[in-house]
Amino acid sequence: MRTRSGISPVIATVILAGTVLMIGGGIWSYSLGAASMVATDYTKTTKDLVHTIIERFNIEYVEYNSTSQNVSLWVYNYGDIQIKVNTTITIDNSVYRSYNTIIDSREIEEIDVNVGVLTSNDVVSVKILTERENADYEVYYVQ
Repeated sequence: MRTRSGISPVIATVILAGTVLMIGGGIWSYSLGAASMVATDYTKTTKDLVHTIIERFNIEYVEYNSTSQNVSLWVYNYGDIQIKVNTTITIDNSVYRSYNTIIDSREIEEIDVNVGVLTSNDVVSVKILTERENADYEVYYVQ
C-alpha cells in the first residue's frame, strides 16, 4: 500500500497567505493608480469648467467703415481671466473670419474684419466664440 503525503498545514497556510497578499497588493496598486488618474482628470475638468463659467465678455459696438471696407467691433472682457476669441461675420451667406484675438481681463479690444463693399440696409451678423465655447451674438444693419 502506498502512503500519501501532503504538505503540512503550516506550509499550506503560508502559501495561501502569500497568494492572498499578492492578489491584494495587485488590486491595491491598480486601485491607487485608477484613483489618482480619476482625481487628476476631475481636477483638470473642474478647473476648465470654472474658467468657462467665469468667462465674461460682450460685444460693445459694431460699425462698418465704407472707406476701409472693414466691419469693426469692440469686444469687452469684463471677466477675471484672459480670453481668446474667434470672430465670424455673416453677410448674405458670405462668411468672414478673424481668429485668435486675445483680450485681457477688464480690457476692450477692437477687431477689424475686411468684408468688402456693403450697401445700405445690409444685415451683418456677428458671432464671437471663445476657445471654451462661450458665445455672444450681435446683428448690425448698415446705414
